[in-house]
Amino acid sequence: DLITLLSLQPHCFVSFSLSDQKIISSEAGQNVTLTCQAPNNSILVVEWKRANLDEYGLLYRDGRLYPANQHTSFKNRVELQDIELKHGDVSLILKNVMITDSGTYKCFVVMEIGNNNKSPIITINLNITDPPGESDFRESFLTEQVLVIVSKICDSVLLLLFKNSSLGKTTSTVSLSKNV
Repeated sequence: DLITLLSLQPHCFVSFSLSDQKIISSEAGQNVTLTCQAPNNSILVVEWKRANLDEYGLLYRDGRLYPANQHTSFKNRVELQDIELKHGDVSLILKNVMITDSGTYKCFVVMEIGNNNKSPIITINLNITDPPGESDFRESFLTEQVLVIVSKICDSVLLLLFKNSSLGKTTSTVSLSKNV
């Protein structure tokens, strides 16, 4: 396996090449470059697609981008690394990645008129994870919110029982404990 260091920013991204397939891992909130290299710069069409979506992540044709054909989750978040496609570089930059960006991406390139070969140049499996401590914070926040809701329910039940007993109504014995 070939290990390629993609970025030396505060968070490192490592790409493992497995034949014509790559696995890229990153933390949410970072920018990720999905590398793709065409054989030359005589490129007519570049298509980036995520496996589970019908629309494009990015479509480049006739020297320009086509955002109308783009899936909404990629709007204003993707660009080609080199819009001039010098030296066949058709790498995609995906900005501010989210957990939902995880998946399989394919890069398709059409080099000449009449060649509608739709074989991908590369397939990339992108795995996005929460930054360290983010999932712990979210879990802690949710736990705290649930405890607040349970506490309010307990308070309401106790208030109702108190009102009923002060009005002389008989009630069943209820045992509630509130540990917050």
